[in-house]
Amino acid sequence: MKSGIGLVLLVCGLLLSCATNSDSVIIGPHVFGAEIADAPDEWSQGLMFREQLGINKGMLFIFPDDAPRSFWMKNTKIPLDMIFINESRRIVYIHQNVQPCIKDPCPAYPSPPAMYVFEINAGLAKEYGFGVGDAVRIDYKSLASWELSTANFSLTFLSHSF
Repeated sequence: MKSGIGLVLLVCGLLLSCATNSDSVIIGPHVFGAEIADAPDEWSQGLMFREQLGINKGMLFIFPDDAPRSFWMKNTKIPLDMIFINESRRIVYIHQNVQPCIKDPCPAYPSPPAMYVFEINAGLAKEYGFGVGDAVRIDYKSLASWELSTANFSLTFLSHSF
């Protein structure tokens, strides 16, 4: 009997461990798998040249601080919703149904100060009812160490919930 309980606890522990090792963005009841872009070369590349993006997949751009951001769609082949999220993990702006840029000059899509930008398939923000002020949960296995390594680390980090 004791070994059976131990086995159940071990399996539960492994399942919980695996669940927290994937990178995800959660807005309301909607869970997205997230590719992470947390370095300048990854910010520049973004989703360029991609032919498709899974239905509940996206790319999360992580910056060192809240600042105005501006994105464009050069060499991006799929329409996107761009969700701008501040340091408090609240949506501050959404550019919906942004179409690929087919000729120069490509327009810029600016935002209020944001620390994160989450790109998902066009139309999902509207379909799922996302709006300014919505809370966003970010589960990123390296987020804590990444935030600790940035020059803008402050004690407010300790109060963030993940």
